[in-house]
Amino acid sequence: MDNPTLPESAVKTGRDNNFGALRLILAVLVIVSHSSEIVDGNRSRELLTMGFGTLSFGEVAVDGFFILSGYLIAKSFISTKNIWQYYVKRILRIVPGYIVAFLASILLVPVICDGSLPPLSFHVLASLLNQIVHLAGPNIPGILHGFPYPVANGSLWTISWEFKCYILASLLGLFGLFSGNRKIIVPITCVILLAIDAYMRSKLNTTTEGLGHAVKVSNVEIFCRLWAAFQFGTSFLLYSDKLKVTRPAVLISTIAMLVLLKSPILAGAAVTLLGGYLLFYVALHCKKLKISSFCDRIDLSYGIYLYAWPCAMIALHFYRPMHPALLFVVTTLLAIACAFGSWFVIEKPFMSLSSLLNRSTKPAT
Repeated sequence: MDNPTLPESAVKTGRDNNFGALRLILAVLVIVSHSSEIVDGNRSRELLTMGFGTLSFGEVAVDGFFILSGYLIAKSFISTKNIWQYYVKRILRIVPGYIVAFLASILLVPVICDGSLPPLSFHVLASLLNQIVHLAGPNIPGILHGFPYPVANGSLWTISWEFKCYILASLLGLFGLFSGNRKIIVPITCVILLAIDAYMRSKLNTTTEGLGHAVKVSNVEIFCRLWAAFQFGTSFLLYSDKLKVTRPAVLISTIAMLVLLKSPILAGAAVTLLGGYLLFYVALHCKKLKISSFCDRIDLSYGIYLYAWPCAMIALHFYRPMHPALLFVVTTLLAIACAFGSWFVIEKPFMSLSSLLNRSTKPAT
């Protein structure tokens, strides 16, 4: 495929960035958010919700993941010689880890917390297989009795949306929307989606209803929110040579975001546009942190995200009620242990396989 070229600033940055540290922080923020709520289903104690009454740290972290992915995935597409190699890299990066986490969640969580597996009829097995094919979160009826959220893994739902964004990003690239005058369509789309999301938020007051409100939110609203975040990250890459990131602008963006976070309608747009600006300031314009160098070698962020929820469920089974702060500590330690296993046993080997399959791929810069 006839790829566009990377902006000069993106080429110069190379691996001298803090993307790894930011992804790790975002993964831990998800644990912070969930630990406050899954104890008893009460979201009112969630830290960001207490402060602003709109979004949770979990929602902000997920948006942050998609913003960073928009930048990195567009960069990967531009740096890859053909569409086959692009999809091989994307599939081998997220799918093996997802499948193992899915299977571990549906097998271990019910066995440990309920004492046995749920009845696995043909219908249930077919449903689980369908969920895996669609990269969905595990949905098994009749498990985790007495838990406020009887779900084996309540974080995996974002994986399917992430992969959908990979597909849409490749289509944008194939149709030439990553170069020339046509790339203006990407930020325009981002703004339109944020406007639609704000309109839907004004009609649906689900912002503070907690983790359980996810079933009430339409796929259209989820798509607008996550694809807008992804598109913002892509826009930042495409226009990185023209965008000025300065400390005064960062200060103004921070203040404006904190003000707008009080608005149920505009909070989402504020996180994407202003929070995204802050993310890229830290990622690309701050001195590289030591933890980022560690994450370049051992990336635990994906594994922590995959396993934090089931670790929390198991911790609550053995000690409940548990103070949210203690649950956060226990869950984080268990998730880090699982993440090490996921990285060395699953993720890294499959990423190495991707490199072998794509020997002719031009190295990402």
